[in-house]
Amino acid sequence: MPLSIKQRIIKAFEKILFFRLILFALLLFRKDIRKNSSRKTEIAATLFNYFIKAVHNQILFFVLGIANIIRERHSVLRIRKFFVSRIPCYKPFYYQIALPVNLEKADEKYFLNRDYFISKPLLLKTINNCHVFLATEFGIVFKKLHILSDSIHGKLDKRNIKILKSYTEMVFENYISNKFRKDGNIIQANDPQNYLLIHHWFNYYHWITETLYRYFSLPEEDSKKYTLVLPETLKESKFVNETLLTFSNVKTEYFPNNSIIGFKHINYITHKRYCTHYEPTVLHKIRAHFTNYIQKHQTEAPVKSKRLFISRRQAERRSIVNEEALIEKLQRYGFTAIDFEDYTFLEQVSIMQHCRCLAGVHGSGITNMLFMPEGGSIIELMPQPEVSKTHHSLVYWRLAGCLKHKYYYYFCKKKSANNMAAYSHRKYYYNTELHTFHLEVDIIEFEKQLTNILSLE
Repeated sequence: MPLSIKQRIIKAFEKILFFRLILFALLLFRKDIRKNSSRKTEIAATLFNYFIKAVHNQILFFVLGIANIIRERHSVLRIRKFFVSRIPCYKPFYYQIALPVNLEKADEKYFLNRDYFISKPLLLKTINNCHVFLATEFGIVFKKLHILSDSIHGKLDKRNIKILKSYTEMVFENYISNKFRKDGNIIQANDPQNYLLIHHWFNYYHWITETLYRYFSLPEEDSKKYTLVLPETLKESKFVNETLLTFSNVKTEYFPNNSIIGFKHINYITHKRYCTHYEPTVLHKIRAHFTNYIQKHQTEAPVKSKRLFISRRQAERRSIVNEEALIEKLQRYGFTAIDFEDYTFLEQVSIMQHCRCLAGVHGSGITNMLFMPEGGSIIELMPQPEVSKTHHSLVYWRLAGCLKHKYYYYFCKKKSANNMAAYSHRKYYYNTELHTFHLEVDIIEFEKQLTNILSLE
């Protein structure tokens, strides 16, 4: 869809960093700020400091943009894999993932040379005199407007450059507004607390495989020393509350959403460089903790089926337009349709103890493969990619590989996208189509694939 003249002007204006910064400064000075001469000098100094950092970032992103075009070429990926797999210092952290069992020649470009990753152990760090921007979907540590890259997804590839641009602007605007405006407020954390930040992106998948993943990366003897820093919006999440209750003596402190918090000392577990990177040992710790818990507390599985299909009938996005016909076909092969949101977290863990084959559209429900017995089968339905660099085609494939499940994919036709508005505010969002489009499954073709898959169980 072509841009309007107004949209083109706005887009061009946004590229001119200096003018954007001047406009923001003028708007800030016109607003109800805490007025005194020293305050205005401090604002000017802060704006200048940000401008220098922003120019540095623009140059860095430009150079990395060129580098990423080169590094994503298949020939470069192949050479890179060849050398990385043979460099001694990388070998302890090198993980090879089995290719999809049903990989077809036409789809090799989405998987070949992406069947490995480097994942180093996460570290516990302590930073003095810094700030955290805390929101439902963010936990960003920064100091003097410099974002600490290991507190977020720090791999500066095509996708994360877009994200880091967005973070830089969010941190700057929120920090300036809260520091200098009369109605602004930078919260000062209670100094004696031994705070620990493990929160960043948020949904069921990110909570399990990133937030809890960071927590389980702590030595067990240290895990009770800290108070977890979380946004107050997470109080409303059932699965957050249910998972935290399984830990003895875990302490949490909730802060207002979209707040800037000042810490004299903050501890944080470094983030995985990319959400598709996992250490199998940490995943096994997560699985062992929750499976042992349900066994100890005798949590009964309300559904006991070896074959499950994750229904998205109630979903606003990524639903299957012909799901009823698909479920009818799946039921003939012994599948039970399930909506995980109808069950508590511990019931979901218990249900997965009986599952041997899990099928569903790309979404958080597939995360529950973590609680299946090793050697199961995962069938992921997702939109037919339009480019070879499709980040989300790697997430559950690699997770399945780390858990030693057999992975199968099925590409579907994309239908109407009725959820674009929910993502329109995300200026640098990547691969939006995966989050918005509904899907249509070719039932006849899918049945052919399914019979082949089930014959290999």
